[in-house]
Amino acid sequence: MLTVAPTEGPAISFRTQTATAALIPALVVFSGSISVLVMLTTARTFIALSLAGCWALGCGGSVTEGHELGGPGGSSQDAAAGGSTGSAGGSSSGGSGGAGAACGACGAELEQCWNQERCVAKLVPVAGGFSIDATEVTRSQYQAWLDTKPSTSAQPPYCSWNSTFEPDSVCMMTSVVCKGQGCGRHPQVCMDWCDAYVYCAASGKRLCGKIGGGPAGFYDAMIPAADQWHNACTSGGLNDYTYGNTYAADTCNGAEHGVNTTVEVGSMPGCTGADGYAGVFDLTGNVVELEDACDSTNGPDDDCRLRGGSFGAISQVRCDFPASGPRDRSEFFIGWRCCGLP
Repeated sequence: MLTVAPTEGPAISFRTQTATAALIPALVVFSGSISVLVMLTTARTFIALSLAGCWALGCGGSVTEGHELGGPGGSSQDAAAGGSTGSAGGSSSGGSGGAGAACGACGAELEQCWNQERCVAKLVPVAGGFSIDATEVTRSQYQAWLDTKPSTSAQPPYCSWNSTFEPDSVCMMTSVVCKGQGCGRHPQVCMDWCDAYVYCAASGKRLCGKIGGGPAGFYDAMIPAADQWHNACTSGGLNDYTYGNTYAADTCNGAEHGVNTTVEVGSMPGCTGADGYAGVFDLTGNVVELEDACDSTNGPDDDCRLRGGSFGAISQVRCDFPASGPRDRSEFFIGWRCCGLP
């Protein structure tokens, strides 16, 4: 475990198989003083850092395989005192994200109607041989599903601990979470892996995983021929970034875009893939995306892949950035999208 303690806010946790002092310059973008304590053990190295500022899933450079990193406003346990006014409540609106819209209100370019009941993200067929949502699941789309009063009884056994599909109310109060009437087209955040998995299944889709069906292997998640999300992000293995091989600041909603929160899905037209993958937006930036690629099927502590970096990420985060976190984690910078069946 590598623990990063900012000068303000709670500690930030990484999961990493190996960490050494040599990684520090590549790992952390910082200001202020840093105190480093390195303690070697036969199993792994523990490094404790005290620093000012480090953004969610994109602290610059790359890290060793498999890590977990909190975001700029603290964890979902932080109520973010001094944040925006307005109660998050127990719904996805975070004050008000808008009630579920009828199919007549679906956006023609980025949404489609599911079962004549509610709007969902539009599935885009890609050259990899599958379909993937054009955007991350929005707050209005998720609220429309919540309005159907879904039962928690139809979850897989490793999600039996998950007692509600409502967003984490404390997480939704975090100051960087969008609040008010204009948030319905922002990505849904503050949800855990099981919430995302069941939502996709209830929408006639699945949480993106292995090409051909089923979960992707935890260590296959960086193989374009095996993993749906990685295939789409890299345009079938051609690109390092969702938009190409050359880093372009401000093309996607990362830290350099400067808004310090989510933006409406699909609102950054350059943040999409090459021919055969065009029309799939925000695979880099906006929110980190959950994926059906976990290291086990035991329960809430299973380690599952987190993809793409968030609005707080240093935008050099590539499609192959090796992030992960526990199945039960919900944060203000984590969202998801679905893929088509199988």
